[in-house]
Amino acid sequence: MKIKRRDVGKKRLKQDFRTLWICRVNAAARKKGLTYSKLQNALKKSSIELNLKRLAQLAVYDKPTFSYILQEIK
Repeated sequence: MKIKRRDVGKKRLKQDFRTLWICRVNAAARKKGLTYSKLQNALKKSSIELNLKRLAQLAVYDKPTFSYILQEIK
């Protein structure tokens, strides 16, 4: 039983971080006139492969690079 409780906590933690990263990317993208879903679609179409965690870090800590990526996909 303890194993299941520990796994539930790990799963919930992963879900919480994913939600946080999506919120960060969505907020930064909306400042540039895009939504999160349109950004993800454009990244996929332009063959830019960035995972969600790295994209969120760029959106928060490296705004010029995030802006450059948005220019490349438009």
